[in-house]
Amino acid sequence: MLEKAGYKTRAWLGKWHLGEIDTSPIEAGFTEWNAPDAGITIGDYNNLGGGSVDNDGRYLADMLKFIEKQDENAEDPFCLVASFVSPHDGFVAFRGLGGSGYASSTLTEAILNNPTLPGQEFVHFTYDDNPAVRSKEPLILFPSIVRTIRTAEWKYSVYLNKDGTDADWELYDLTNDKYEDNNLAGNPDLNIVQKQAELEEKLQDAMNKLGTMPKTFNWPPLATPESRGVNRT
Repeated sequence: MLEKAGYKTRAWLGKWHLGEIDTSPIEAGFTEWNAPDAGITIGDYNNLGGGSVDNDGRYLADMLKFIEKQDENAEDPFCLVASFVSPHDGFVAFRGLGGSGYASSTLTEAILNNPTLPGQEFVHFTYDDNPAVRSKEPLILFPSIVRTIRTAEWKYSVYLNKDGTDADWELYDLTNDKYEDNNLAGNPDLNIVQKQAELEEKLQDAMNKLGTMPKTFNWPPLATPESRGVNRT
């Protein structure tokens, strides 16, 4: 369609996550693509998005180079698809509410239909991804599950693996750090320690009430020497 519309230059830069395993943007009709930025299965961690750290930074650099080399006086238009790794694609999007712990009425009653009602104290966010596994021995299940609560002033998240043997923590002061640049989790300041403990209690209460508490181990998940944001009190 792009070619018929006069787009002689058709670049797909970034992760290719469409079509069958043996297809690529070139086979799909694009004229530029940087292999091996591919991956059709979420389990293929060596290939999904190229398989290295900060692919989005590399993608952005490639996109800027592409744009800089275009002739601004050219009569023919060009197309650039900017396909970043994050936020993740819809290939692994959650399909429906079943098994989430939330009733379908959650989306239709009061938490939306009546804007005059007071809002809730916090929002509970959950995300259960397939586990990322280190390919060499010893095999390690990296944290790929998230449990979060967000109040008006704070955001607290626990990242964990499915058996609870590895975890990381994040805590952000949204009033003074709206872009979430400074992770306060694990900070020894007594006020931060108390705030993290308070939010941890709220998170556990939310998980118990909404049915999102992990069932494969007893909360909390374990900290490892590599864990970040551990409240060590």
